[in-house]
Amino acid sequence: MKINYNPTRLKSNLNFGLAFLLFGLVTFIVEYIVSDYNSMSNHSISASLVIGGFISILYYYYDNSVQFLSIKNGVIKQHGLFGPRVKLKEIIELKEFAGDYFLKTKRKTMIIDTSIIDAESKKKLKEVLNELGLEWLRPRNL
Repeated sequence: MKINYNPTRLKSNLNFGLAFLLFGLVTFIVEYIVSDYNSMSNHSISASLVIGGFISILYYYYDNSVQFLSIKNGVIKQHGLFGPRVKLKEIIELKEFAGDYFLKTKRKTMIIDTSIIDAESKKKLKEVLNELGLEWLRPRNL
């Protein structure tokens, strides 16, 4: 099962990448027409914007295809660079604080930011975690 990103987050990543790419290309063209050909510093700035735009667009495509979490064969995995992985049967404590879920095992704690999860996927995730039969710990009132 996949836990999807919020579509708004995905669209904003794509728009951010497209804006950087467009701004970099426009800047490059204007600098090429206006400036002398010996100056490389101006071209490197626009080239950096273009490269940043391509990286942001690639990041969008990766997030869109892989999504945020996957739950498969009793393992919950957060996708991304060095994303944590936790076996569901090893979870000993569930906490909800400030909208985030904290899944605690004996060795580590996985934090799931629910603000970037799609509403339907959040319901599915909550169902899977409720099936574990553990009590949800809530923060005490201060």
